[in-house]
Amino acid sequence: MGGIMYPKIIGALADTSFLVVPALKNDLTGYMERLDTGETVNYKIDWNLVIMKSQQQCLVTLDIFWDDDNITSIGFSNKMWEQLGQIALYPNLLLLPERELIEDTLINPMGVTGFLIKGVDEGLMHLAVKAANISPDLNVSEPMQYLCDILNTTRKIGSMGLLS
Repeated sequence: MGGIMYPKIIGALADTSFLVVPALKNDLTGYMERLDTGETVNYKIDWNLVIMKSQQQCLVTLDIFWDDDNITSIGFSNKMWEQLGQIALYPNLLLLPERELIEDTLINPMGVTGFLIKGVDEGLMHLAVKAANISPDLNVSEPMQYLCDILNTTRKIGSMGLLS
């Protein structure tokens, strides 16, 4: 596992957002096989900002730290940031390796072939804090404000206060 993978489709089902990331197919296969045998797959997630100062561009990554010491990074360019607001509305994120699995999941939600990541909404609120506290010396205050605005607009009432 290495490099940053990008989602092809971002959407939502009932109470879960989902990402279709074809590049994850090989990575997820082993974890899904472990789940199928009743084994627990532990992971930790972290939302991060990757700042390319020379290009004055920023990338948001969802980094998944698996229990076997592998790391999966899913990247969101600034053109995808509005969909992060949609992801922030749901506590769970379903990772799907193939587009066809969206229809399968709608037809048979119990037979889903994907990996459910829990707690993504809280992680996105922590990302908003990171974005709000980026040093002005990095010359990315405009995109950081844009990201904070998106995440603040979609945050749940009663959660963390407005950030800017």
